[in-house]
Amino acid sequence: MVYIGLRDLDPEETILVEKYKIKAYSMSDIQRLGIKQVLKETIDYLTIDGELMPLHVSVDIDSLDPWYAPSTGTPVLGGLSLPELMYIGNKIHETGKLSALDLVEVNPLLKNNDHDVEKTVFSASRAILSFFGYKTLGTKKDGHQVPLAKK
Repeated sequence: MVYIGLRDLDPEETILVEKYKIKAYSMSDIQRLGIKQVLKETIDYLTIDGELMPLHVSVDIDSLDPWYAPSTGTPVLGGLSLPELMYIGNKIHETGKLSALDLVEVNPLLKNNDHDVEKTVFSASRAILSFFGYKTLGTKKDGHQVPLAKK
């Protein structure tokens, strides 16, 4: 098990992470290492004898910064950006090992206005789609895709 994007744990949660030696990356870790390195380390950690285990991914929408997902029960500043979460989704998709996905904590009743709900639902839908290969590549005004940078 790996947690990515921790930033506001209850004392009980901290005890469980330590007791069960759960690999965990805080937002400070992500800022220091970068999301690319965190995902590389996560995939390596979940690979046993050269084989990546099947992945059950549980996304808590409040792992995102409240700017992206304000309609949730525990909005805490300094969370993942939507592009970071979509990067995670894209990389998991590329492994071919996604066996289950859930996304929780979207709560349209917790809002300041309808725009909060729209932002949260948009972020949730893009996050889910990213685990199935959706990428935001950008488009030109005429509808053609922006060319990707040469490797």
